[in-house]
Amino acid sequence: MTVMLSWASGDTRSIVDGHHDELIRAQARRVRAAQRPVLLRYRWEMDRPNLRVTMWSGPDFVAAWRHTRRIFDEERVTNASWVWCPTAEGFVRGDAPDFYPGDDAVDWTCVDVYAGQRFRPLAELMDPFLRWAARRPKPIIVGEFGVAREWGSADRAAWLRDAVVLFKANPQIKAVAYFESDPDGNPPKGQFQLSDDPPAFAAFTELARDPYFNPGG
Repeated sequence: MTVMLSWASGDTRSIVDGHHDELIRAQARRVRAAQRPVLLRYRWEMDRPNLRVTMWSGPDFVAAWRHTRRIFDEERVTNASWVWCPTAEGFVRGDAPDFYPGDDAVDWTCVDVYAGQRFRPLAELMDPFLRWAARRPKPIIVGEFGVAREWGSADRAAWLRDAVVLFKANPQIKAVAYFESDPDGNPPKGQFQLSDDPPAFAAFTELARDPYFNPGG
C-alpha cells in the first residue's frame, strides 16, 4: 500500500522568503524516515478562488512549490513522489494550468472532481483536465471524486458506474480516491458519503472489487 499525504501550506510568498524553511525541513525528514514510497499531494486545490489570498497567483505558487521541493532534495528525500492536484473547475475556468510547476518538478498530475452543485457525468466534468493532462508525460491520480447525495440513490449509482467506464478508458489514470465524507455544515450538494446509501454504495463496491483497480490484489 502506498500512502498519499495531502499537505496544506501557508502564504506562498512567505514560503519563498524562507520563513518556513525549518518546518519544511522537519516535514522532509519525517517523510524520509518513513522509508517507503509516499505520494505527496502538496497544497491540493491551490487554484480555488478562496485560496487566492494565500496562493497569490500561479507564478507565486510555482515558486513556493519549487522552493519546497528544493529543500526536500537538500534533505535527500528520495521516497516522495510529488502530486500536483488542482480542481476540475480550474480547467473549466482556464486558470489551473497557471499553477503548474513544470514537468521537471511534478511526478503525478491529479484532479479533484465532484458532481456537487451541478449533476453532470464525470467524463464531462473531467474532460478539460484530461485533454490538458494528455499532453503531459505523467501518470494521473484522481485525488478526490464524489457525487452528492442531493442527486438521489439511482443517479449516484449510475454516475459511479459511468466513472468506472471513464477510468478504464483512460490508461493514463493510475489511481483514484473517493471522498467518503459528509463535512459538517455542508448542504446536501456538499455531502458525499456513500456508506449510508445502499444502491450507491453497491455501485462503489463494484468498483472497489474490480480487479482492474486492484492489480496487486
